[in-house]
Amino acid sequence: MNKLTYNQSIITKEALQSFRSQRFTYAQIAEHFGVTEYTIKRAMIDYGLLQRKKGKGFLDVSPGYIEARAEEFQKFLALHNQGMGFKEIAATCGRSQAYVGKLFTLNGYRFDSSYKTKAAHDSVRGSKRSLEDLEKRALGKERTPPKMSRWESWFADWLTSQGIEFIFNKAFGKYNFDFSIGDSVAVELFGGGFHADGRAAARINDRMTYILNRGWNVYIIWCLSQEETIFPSCLNDFLAFLQSRSRDKSGCCQYRVIWSDGDPISSGGFESDYRSVVFPTRMRHNALSK
Repeated sequence: MNKLTYNQSIITKEALQSFRSQRFTYAQIAEHFGVTEYTIKRAMIDYGLLQRKKGKGFLDVSPGYIEARAEEFQKFLALHNQGMGFKEIAATCGRSQAYVGKLFTLNGYRFDSSYKTKAAHDSVRGSKRSLEDLEKRALGKERTPPKMSRWESWFADWLTSQGIEFIFNKAFGKYNFDFSIGDSVAVELFGGGFHADGRAAARINDRMTYILNRGWNVYIIWCLSQEETIFPSCLNDFLAFLQSRSRDKSGCCQYRVIWSDGDPISSGGFESDYRSVVFPTRMRHNALSK
């Protein structure tokens, strides 16, 4: 829990009154002091300079509103120090989560959950998860998939319009495909440069080898963020790939990588280093920026 403070010898009541009398905005005042607008509003409330009518926002309350609930807030604070979150505090005290959060905010506090995230990461860091755990996680992602990106949503609508059945976020072993079509074609939509960097790039060889070795074909579309749709030339290429895979059962374990405007990047079968064929050697200027 961090207390939001400010230097009262610098951000004085007189200084704030002077700025406001000159019709400076909260943003301009905040920039002058090198703090956030929230801090300026917090200081003005403390000095009694900001007393708007109740109901317009969580900051628009009088100092009396906070004082009248000081004892209740101390109870909330004590429970939080015991390890409770908003939901648990609300249930214990018979209040809504929104009300509990409002009192913490009005009293200049915010929840910092980073210590919980760090503890969770520390508990698994250095320990290798079993294959069974990874496969269960993949199945969980298929049952409760994440929200589709704009590209995924658009592509799903297009597949439906073509009468092509698919499964979104299909689990396959320890991995998930963006889309699976039948039992032999996996489609991946790469909509950000992070796919070619960091852990995603480090895992591409294992991922591609795992999928292709088990008889699947992989079609990868690098989505150009400045475009709203996938170009017809790309979709026609995908349909040709899909049809060729369905006709030639012996021609499995193939991959194809293409830009969403239809320009091909690479294609082939088994490779020793998929990073050199999956990731474009020269990213287009701002092509993957968001």
